[in-house]
Amino acid sequence: MASDDRLRVTTSLTDQRLEFFENVAEDVNADSDAEVMRAIVDRAIAHSDAEDRADNLQARAEELQRELRAANKRIDTANEIVEYVETERSLERRRSKAGALTRLKWWMTGMPEE
Repeated sequence: MASDDRLRVTTSLTDQRLEFFENVAEDVNADSDAEVMRAIVDRAIAHSDAEDRADNLQARAEELQRELRAANKRIDTANEIVEYVETERSLERRRSKAGALTRLKWWMTGMPEE
């Protein structure tokens, strides 16, 4: 249907739908039933667009949560590496300060923890 074509629709409404129709007519201060129908269709389109935006935002939020979990995992791994390096540095300092006999004893029996 071309953009300048018009579709004429005739319908019957239940009491509930008629009440909704009348409420929309009051809201938009419509002069004709056709104007009310256009307003209802416009609202339906806007509602559909809003649902699409909500779906897109939900998908983006889920993507960001996945990225955050991955970043947190990388941070945890980096923290574990830092802790390991700090422990190794501390052990190396103890070894370098210990005398030859102490290091020989540690080599044979293992280095005690602090």
